[in-house]
Amino acid sequence: HHAPLRTKLCLLIGVLSSIPLVFAGVYINRFITREYYAVYGERTLEVARFVASTPQVTAELASPGSIPFDEFSRFLDTLTTVTQVRYIVPFNMDGLRLYHPDHEKIGLRFVGGDDGRAFAGQSYISSANGTLGFSQRAFAPVLGAEGKQIGVVAVGIMSYAIEDILAKLSRPLQQMILACLALGLALAVLLARSIKNILFGLEPGEIATLLQ
Repeated sequence: HHAPLRTKLCLLIGVLSSIPLVFAGVYINRFITREYYAVYGERTLEVARFVASTPQVTAELASPGSIPFDEFSRFLDTLTTVTQVRYIVPFNMDGLRLYHPDHEKIGLRFVGGDDGRAFAGQSYISSANGTLGFSQRAFAPVLGAEGKQIGVVAVGIMSYAIEDILAKLSRPLQQMILACLALGLALAVLLARSIKNILFGLEPGEIATLLQ
């Protein structure tokens, strides 16, 4: 039993239209993801460099306890809110945190294993699993009065927050792909109907049988 002309056309147009649409969707989604992570990474790095240059952070790393804790905490919490990052954590050359959103972690070792280059005076973007979860974060060295490195500032944005934004951005793309597929199938049905009208409602096999 041969499939009807309408079914064949729908399958053919569906396959031919879905392949480029799916490939285009995957490419665009990867492009958006890469660019979005790059933009967020650069923004996070700018925040880290700015915080590392503030007098409050420099003074506290140079002389721990020189600024009252409430004042230092309020300063970093305000910066965290204003810059819309998840955390700002300064730590000394021993890797011990001077501040953390979770106050119980203050004085403990910074975790993640991606802070090695920061102690060598480098500013960079990284991704690692820390105490708050997996995050994209930036490191910037803190320099003392004589230009000697006295610590590091880490600024992070949680990866799940970025993924949520990307999911919202990709949803219209998915809807557009489905709409294009639906339109292609609808046109295939109309084309099949038009061809069958030209063929007096006969299937190609029926015409071949009549001719034989």
